Amino acid sequence: MRSAIRLGVNIDHVATIRNARGGTHPSPVSAALLAQKAGADGITIHVREDRRHIKDQDAIDIKNAIDIPLNFEMAATEEMVDFALSLKPNACCIVPEKREEVTTEGGLAVAGNEERLTPLFDKIKKAGIRLSLFIEANEAEIRAAAALGADIIEIHTGTYCHAQDDDARQMEVNKIAKGAALAHELGLEVHAGHGLDYESVGPIAAIEEMAELNIGHFLIGTAIFTGLEEAIQEMQKHAHHEKAIDIVIVGIGNDICNIDRIEAAIARHGDKFVTKILTPAECKIYFEKQQGAAYLAKRFAAKEAIYKAIASHISPKPSWQDAEILNDAGGKPIVTLSKRCQSQLNETAGMPVALSLSLSDDAPFAFAVCVASTAIISMN
Repeated sequence: MRSAIRLGVNIDHVATIRNARGGTHPSPVSAALLAQKAGADGITIHVREDRRHIKDQDAIDIKNAIDIPLNFEMAATEEMVDFALSLKPNACCIVPEKREEVTTEGGLAVAGNEERLTPLFDKIKKAGIRLSLFIEANEAEIRAAAALGADIIEIHTGTYCHAQDDDARQMEVNKIAKGAALAHELGLEVHAGHGLDYESVGPIAAIEEMAELNIGHFLIGTAIFTGLEEAIQEMQKHAHHEKAIDIVIVGIGNDICNIDRIEAAIARHGDKFVTKILTPAECKIYFEKQQGAAYLAKRFAAKEAIYKAIASHISPKPSWQDAEILNDAGGKPIVTLSKRCQSQLNETAGMPVALSLSLSDDAPFAFAVCVASTAIISMN
């Protein structure tokens, strides 16, 4: 069972209120200490290039005052890296930054910018500071983050929070969950934040791989009416509720294949028949490990079962090469669809769809059953 999800409290907007009239009140340092007393697991601050809220001295004073980790949000610039190296926070979270924006509007573009970002990231990591990247929950960005040596990704939840209806919001939850699973698989710690409130935090907190949430604007706004301590503790209650997962079946397919008929087809057509049915990766296993007709028959049946399960969602209909069945280290069959098929399947179902496959052979037959399903995460 995973540990309780951590809550990082962003206190930037305490400084925003202070700066509206100048002076020293309200104090971001006092807010950080109060958040720590209320049970926050960390403090987040963002020193923007224009210093619109948190100032350099605020960051130094907060770092020296608190006993919990400091998550330092910053732009990917030489100036901010130099400041971070002097500040020595627990983590640096690299965010995109535009002077004209009111708040951070989306995730950092890592993929395609590796050459510019690598020297900056290397300095942070060499200083022993954890590297966090604030990105969207898409595969290209997550893989790029891992390749550049990030320790953490923080998934941007703004699109989810601003979704106009339940279906759109659920699709975003599933997208974030899929990204979190991939990040975890790649060895990244997963955080999330931006726009979360009491109503929206539950489904994100329920994602199995989620380790930490960073929330600021809503907490500071709510604290005006309830006090910061109560706002933080109420958020923790909402984040720690148990999750419920409803499985929705999108399609079911099954097939039975006569192994003797496959063996006869191999004898008649040779490798041409094998390469028609199997993908290059499947062929590699078939030829290198000298697999026989049973191996091919199981994949023949599996692909027929898969296509029966998803046929109503795919146009034009799938080819033999649109599904690949490989086995994990424990022997479990893992299905990978072509990008075309997976994209159409997700789009028509309204959310990401996963395929589960059961395979067996009992001569002279091979059997396959495929279930296409999606998970809807809600809170009890």
